[in-house]
Amino acid sequence: MAGWSMGAFVVWDYLKQFGEENIHSTLIVDELASDFKWPDFEIGAFDLVTLTHFMREIQVNQVGFLEGFIPLMFKEELSAEDFAWMLEETARLPETIASTVLFDQSVVDYRPFLPKIKLPTLLCFGREEKLIPVAAGEH
Repeated sequence: MAGWSMGAFVVWDYLKQFGEENIHSTLIVDELASDFKWPDFEIGAFDLVTLTHFMREIQVNQVGFLEGFIPLMFKEELSAEDFAWMLEETARLPETIASTVLFDQSVVDYRPFLPKIKLPTLLCFGREEKLIPVAAGEH
């Protein structure tokens, strides 16, 4: 099973719900055990002020927010065609649902669960990653 960004949470939640049977291994790309900056987890991506700001932006300016956020997921600048496609696809989600998904994704905390995973797992983090630090993989 492979998960990139929020897809890592899908992988981990699947394993929590259904176990590791019939899964050979996992691949996790650029995701933290939690996106939230908990008092004991300073490497989290968002604190409460930032998360609240992002949720409001999605509610009132979804396209503008996505225009700034999408490039953070890529080292190189996207072609105009690729960027337009990604913007169109991600903006399909209604603002209320998009902000709810962002909140849920940000406050979930898999730190207690990750040590229980016994499957071989490849963690991939880039030194030039713009959003998720290499320290996330080291953690």
